[in-house]
Amino acid sequence: SSHKASITVDKNLIENNGQGQGFTRAGIILSFHGESKITNNTIINNGTDGIFAEESNSGLIIEGNSIENHTNSGVTLAWDEHNVNILNNDIKNCGTGNLDEQGGIVIIKSAAELIQGNTIKGCSPYGLFWGWVTAIGPMPDSILISKNEISSNSQDGIYLFSQGPGGWIDPDNYPLKPNIENNYLLKNGGAGIYVSNLDYSTPGNANPTVNNNKISNNVEWGIFNGTEEIIDATNNWWGDNSGPFNSLLNPSGTGNPVSENVDFSPWI
Repeated sequence: SSHKASITVDKNLIENNGQGQGFTRAGIILSFHGESKITNNTIINNGTDGIFAEESNSGLIIEGNSIENHTNSGVTLAWDEHNVNILNNDIKNCGTGNLDEQGGIVIIKSAAELIQGNTIKGCSPYGLFWGWVTAIGPMPDSILISKNEISSNSQDGIYLFSQGPGGWIDPDNYPLKPNIENNYLLKNGGAGIYVSNLDYSTPGNANPTVNNNKISNNVEWGIFNGTEEIIDATNNWWGDNSGPFNSLLNPSGTGNPVSENVDFSPWI
């Protein structure tokens, strides 16, 4: 779909498309699209992406789909795609792990204002990769990442980066500040949540608010914060009543470790 056309794709089997060479070899491609809905489809074993959407703020709902086995991502939003809800999808085995911008859901210079109720498992390297925000438009009133189960991905469950001022790349219009609430972030190979200070340029200034989640059994960190900002990560369950391990602030904690610049007390 392109040139502002609106489209609804509902209850289809979309498989084995885009197996040749080249870019944008997705099951569904939306570019410069109008208000659109992709709902209740089975999207399997297409080329690079299950769903690829770019350069529209007309409104996009991606809901209730089963998306599996894509080399780049289950869902990619790119280049000023915003006004997007990603709801109640089952995303598995997406991404080869050869590039950072791969995984279950990949957001590049775009925004999904609501990511809720999804299951993201077995993707590589990330369950949810979000790098940079939209170059046009104001900061969204809210960005909510809630009630998702993000587990057993090869690296981090959620990876966040927005470009702050002071690097050699122009800063983003606004910092990436999602509310991350009521999620299960379990058994990922790196961190449950990784907030990066370095992608192509430092410093990073993403600053999520992380409350009421279950964050446990991630291999390296519950939360790692590479930026100089303090992350509000209060009222989370870290896998043990003793709270997260932090060598200075909670050395007796046996739950998933947290880095510096993470405010984790009180915990559940």
